[in-house]
Amino acid sequence: NINLYNSLTTTGSQTYTGAIKTYADITLSTGAGNISYSSSILPDATANNRQLIVNSSGNLTASGDIGSASYLFYNTTLSASAMQLNSSVNLYASNDQVLNPPINNNNNASTLNFNVYSGRHVSFGSSSSISATNGSLNVKLLADTNKAGTGIIQFQGTGISTNGGSFTTGDGTSITVNSQTFMSGVDVYFNRNSGSLTVDTSSNTGGGNITLYG
Repeated sequence: NINLYNSLTTTGSQTYTGAIKTYADITLSTGAGNISYSSSILPDATANNRQLIVNSSGNLTASGDIGSASYLFYNTTLSASAMQLNSSVNLYASNDQVLNPPINNNNNASTLNFNVYSGRHVSFGSSSSISATNGSLNVKLLADTNKAGTGIIQFQGTGISTNGGSFTTGDGTSITVNSQTFMSGVDVYFNRNSGSLTVDTSSNTGGGNITLYG
């Protein structure tokens, strides 16, 4: 493992080969370079109270999960010129996740999965997008995994294009809060402050399903 006890800021690129484990709130930041990691990024065994911030002036190349179903970060914030998926990636946080970069499967001819699980909110910033131009990309966004009835999914990005992959928000389960029953994952907002948005799941060989629970 690569064990991180402090944040790391560099003027150039950061490349991590091997699983990363964090033992504090961690910020990885580059002044003029890319960040890439080859395996998972997990908090230490105390779990659920660590924050992760990745701030790359270049690309963020992801080849593994951030958090897990057993060891979740508390908050996760990702910022980069682009987030390139080299493999299927799952993101887990017990509270909020903020995803600012364009997220893409443009180099891998295979079908990849991009799944986001947040205890409360999932938020995509105004510079974000989801795209696939080589292989397809199945996308699943799930907020309010804590089943508290307080989470939202908010997408303020420029567009979603999965090249035949599916796009899903929520999981169709219900929760009851204060005697009221409604879908878990609560509300879904698409560009509520900035006009229209296109969600395109088509490809040359067919199209993926769009399933929205909210």
